[in-house]
Amino acid sequence: MTPGSELALAVSGSTRLYGIFGHPITHSLSPLMQTFAFQHHHLDGLYVPFPVQPNHLPQALAGAIAL
Repeated sequence: MTPGSELALAVSGSTRLYGIFGHPITHSLSPLMQTFAFQHHHLDGLYVPFPVQPNHLPQALAGAIAL
């Protein structure tokens, strides 16, 4: 995030977690945009980047499904 673009986040046990897997992923603006949209529409959600190497994608997906 750039200075001044911080979002006020309140995370609870009912917060829905969404995300994007990728490598590299640090350049993606999706988490900032999607989380802002959740807040704008008063939805209890958070969108985060998950840095996952391509060869670890099957394990990352299995872990996400297990959650």
